[in-house]
Amino acid sequence: MGKETWINSAKGIGIICVVLVHSGLPDIFVNLICTFAMPLFFVLSGYLFHFEKYKRDPLTFVKKKFIRLMIPFFIILPFLYGIWVIIKRVVIAYNIPYNNEIFALTPVDILLALMYGNGTETGPTISHLPTILDYPVNLIDIPIWFLPALFCLTLLLFILCYCHERWGNIKTLIISAILIVTGFFCGMYLYLPWGLDIAFVCLMFAGTGYIFQRYRIDPTLQGRKIPAILVFLCMIICWIINDPVDINNRLYGNWILLYLGGITGSLFIFWASHQFESYPRISDVWSKFGEMSLFILIFQIPMVEIPFGPLKVFFPEIDSFIYNYWFCWFAFSLVMCLFAWKISGLVPPVRRIFTG
Repeated sequence: MGKETWINSAKGIGIICVVLVHSGLPDIFVNLICTFAMPLFFVLSGYLFHFEKYKRDPLTFVKKKFIRLMIPFFIILPFLYGIWVIIKRVVIAYNIPYNNEIFALTPVDILLALMYGNGTETGPTISHLPTILDYPVNLIDIPIWFLPALFCLTLLLFILCYCHERWGNIKTLIISAILIVTGFFCGMYLYLPWGLDIAFVCLMFAGTGYIFQRYRIDPTLQGRKIPAILVFLCMIICWIINDPVDINNRLYGNWILLYLGGITGSLFIFWASHQFESYPRISDVWSKFGEMSLFILIFQIPMVEIPFGPLKVFFPEIDSFIYNYWFCWFAFSLVMCLFAWKISGLVPPVRRIFTG
């Protein structure tokens, strides 16, 4: 299957929505975007999944996905750890009046927290590990939870496809249902490392994308307006009825509304991305963001927090201005990411690592 041109546009729209969520957008819009933004990437991962290509060589599949998703994750961890070391030393050296439990942690604690690979604590009832760089100066990179979670999800999807070939539909559906229920159950008590419980829950999204690809169902709705309007309305209804969705924090609301809203929202974005192909200039912009999606995902927050984080200590009024106006945060983050992306082009191996 060739890579359809609308896919990069859909990634671009999705990643811009993710940056908007982190910019401090009003809650009503954040809740709307969270209905479909992360599910969109999981549906796309299923749509781009090629079991037939790797079913006789699973080790190559694992190696390829590890390089694609986990190498960027492990590259960024020393960078984040270094930030923690520097900030802790500055706080201690200058006696900065910040009381936060993270500064009482040892370097081993921080390394364990980073390696745990979650963007939040380890669970509502078991939370002895800190969030990923939840610093007093807010030097965080929470979005990288997505990388290990997606890695686990692709491995699970491969295993389920193998089960389907060997045992058929019924047993595979039963196994899938057990995994999904396990994911929801873990989300109430203990968050698994590398977002494995999220991978369980999001099997429905990836599986839907894979079904589209396997049975040659056009996820862009063949460009038809009436189906697009219907899926859009369905997504809006799910957003209104369901509780706020936050996959990272395991806030799913109603299970049916979670999946229905995520899938219909994704389909609407796919339809819109397909429509943009009639407008090459617009399509090219979204496609460029899609190409940068992994890079933006990883660096969107550090690009703001590293230069502006110290303002929380020395110039709180300037810091408040930046964070009170979401558009300032959004624009600065995007501009800095574009600038850093341009610089990364001077070192092609680095660019290849973070190409989405």
